[in-house]
Amino acid sequence: MIKSRYIIIALLALVWACGGGETQTETDPTALGKKLYKTQCSICHGDDGRKGLSGAKLIPESALDVKQRITLITKGKGNMMPYAGILSEEEIEAVAAYTMTLK
Repeated sequence: MIKSRYIIIALLALVWACGGGETQTETDPTALGKKLYKTQCSICHGDDGRKGLSGAKLIPESALDVKQRITLITKGKGNMMPYAGILSEEEIEAVAAYTMTLK
């Protein structure tokens, strides 16, 4: 009986560690947008949106609204690849919303 409890606890810990439980990132669009921005966008745009690598625009200086940013992220432009098919619509919206916080 005690051994089976340890097995259950170990399995639950493994599921949680592998992302099986709901996290703040999954429910908070801002946290999701930040996480995706860091993994997908900061390479060229930088953590603060000012890196400008390979012609990447400086995000804090952008006059684009959220809808325009969603279109840009979805379709890409210039050296920026389109993220349609890579990120879901929800993820693209979250990234666009997060970039508004970089102003």
